[in-house]
Amino acid sequence: MDDDLSRARAWSHEMQQVHHRLREALELRPVVARLEQDHSMIAHLLGGLEAAMSSGVGREEALRHLEGVGAIMENHFRYEEREILHLLDDLDDLDLAPVDVLGPLA
Repeated sequence: MDDDLSRARAWSHEMQQVHHRLREALELRPVVARLEQDHSMIAHLLGGLEAAMSSGVGREEALRHLEGVGAIMENHFRYEEREILHLLDDLDDLDLAPVDVLGPLA
């Protein structure tokens, strides 16, 4: 479980770096603001999960925490795809490599 929390936190940090680059596009500022708000909520929920696990909660309560994280993440990815995917597709038209635009995470 600790490995999963570590991976989730690392993913959150990496995505914040991508969002920082996307924030530079003026039309994406509201989108990135919402995505960052989601990241904050996910971090809060992961903190709750970690606290619950540290206190020795049962399986059912741990699953409720995970369901909350999963629901926010699923919604987050749908929104992200809907709002940003077309911009990434446009990179092909500009003959730019994603790594040149978004950094080493692409």
